Amino acid sequence: MRYWQVGSGQLERCYADECLKYGVACVPPDGTNKGRMLSVQSGDRILLRQGLRIVAVGEAEVRDGVCSGEGDKPWLRDLDGWNMSVYCHVRWFRPEEPIPVHRMQGALCSAERLKPIADEILRACTRPEPRAEEPSPTVPVTDDEMLTALVNHGLRPPVAQVITALNRLRSLASYYYSSVQWKDVREHEIRTFLVVPLLLALGWDERQLKVELPISGRRRLDLACFAAHYRLDAKRSSGSPGCILIIETKAFDKGLHSAPAQAKAYAAEVSSCRTVVVSNGYCYKAFRRNARGELAAAPSAYVNLLQPQDRYPLDPLNVAGALEAMKCLLPPLPA
Repeated sequence: MRYWQVGSGQLERCYADECLKYGVACVPPDGTNKGRMLSVQSGDRILLRQGLRIVAVGEAEVRDGVCSGEGDKPWLRDLDGWNMSVYCHVRWFRPEEPIPVHRMQGALCSAERLKPIADEILRACTRPEPRAEEPSPTVPVTDDEMLTALVNHGLRPPVAQVITALNRLRSLASYYYSSVQWKDVREHEIRTFLVVPLLLALGWDERQLKVELPISGRRRLDLACFAAHYRLDAKRSSGSPGCILIIETKAFDKGLHSAPAQAKAYAAEVSSCRTVVVSNGYCYKAFRRNARGELAAAPSAYVNLLQPQDRYPLDPLNVAGALEAMKCLLPPLPA
């Protein structure tokens, strides 16, 4: 029996809930982490770390004939944009409170020194975490399908312009993902080089966009999109030409985990806003107002531009995918 410590992201890029819900531990498919994960055997003990806290301990187990694997769980290839497709099956036990640890380790590493903590948690916890059925597979969406949907929904710029923009954005996002330190790609770069170029390609006019729009106190909207050209008195307007779309951008290493609550709090002060979108530059998660004017707690649609799908991979039964998410980013049709 071996002891392993596996990370589950930071506060703003956390996937511990998914690991516990579906009974897995997962890592990205790079050489070192992949090799370690695929060597995990049934009975090995896994400590699930979030930042500097151990949030659960589990025992690796065989399920459907395998203990570990790679690439055969589609939802793990897109955890809000992050490829975590190498996994092992785990029966998790969660302590009443997370256990602090003194230093952060890599994505997956030996944890023999934490053996007493693991054994004590397993001794004290009598019931494992309930395990849900994993999300059903989604279907890839082609660019032709996305563009057809956009045209049918009122896309005005030439299709070739959108294709060119998508190709450039994907190239840059892939570069950020694989060739630089994620922490070096800051929020303003995401907004400047990825989000705004996409909006312009979809037909927004620069005069409809306001970056870091003050709303109250020291709070600012990362990107406010207006139904018509921005005017000084438009930011609080409850009607046209008020702000109809708010986009909250996050630095590349932060993910979308905590952004919705922040963005929806901002939208509460802008009654004309119809949709809130959170984005790391290549993933866009949209929240629409319902018939009562309330922003939904769950996302309405999601798209990962690097691998568009017909539904949201983490909740395909309830959340739409690329076609609906892209529609949310279109400017309003002219009156």
